[in-house]
Amino acid sequence: MSYFIKIGKKVVFKNSVFQGYALLTVQAHFHQLRPIPCKDVSSDQCEAADGSQSAILFTGLYLIAFGTSGIKAALPSLGADQFDENDPKEAIQLSSFFNWFLLSLTVGAIIGVTVIVWLSANLGWDLGFGVCAIAVFFAIIFVGMGKSLYQNNVPKGSPLARIAQVITS
Repeated sequence: MSYFIKIGKKVVFKNSVFQGYALLTVQAHFHQLRPIPCKDVSSDQCEAADGSQSAILFTGLYLIAFGTSGIKAALPSLGADQFDENDPKEAIQLSSFFNWFLLSLTVGAIIGVTVIVWLSANLGWDLGFGVCAIAVFFAIIFVGMGKSLYQNNVPKGSPLARIAQVITS
């Protein structure tokens, strides 16, 4: 069950992120789905986004936020389950996994605030969101390809007993 929950979370949350980026890409690409730009017009001619345009924008943003929160919560435990901490060799690999995991998050953030921002500002928001959607799509594919290789460490005992132990200590 815990295996399904971890893999299921990743699939559901990654699909949520993908759908959010895809929605924002479509909105950024088609001018009918966004308000008219306020460049070179007086402020009284500038129109705010209508209800459907705002709904599309916020739905995309909320899907990305929802999916990202689930992925960030599930990834460390899924990765840690692949190593036996009682085996000295695998304990070192577990430490190395978390180093690489945090490095990957940092490099991804750097790419996000440099390359993706540059693409969006210079070549269009649709391209920036599209690159993100494609990256998430390939991540879904790679996770699916490796699913049969993941180890499943089934938790022992009752989770409620563990929570009670924490509360009482």
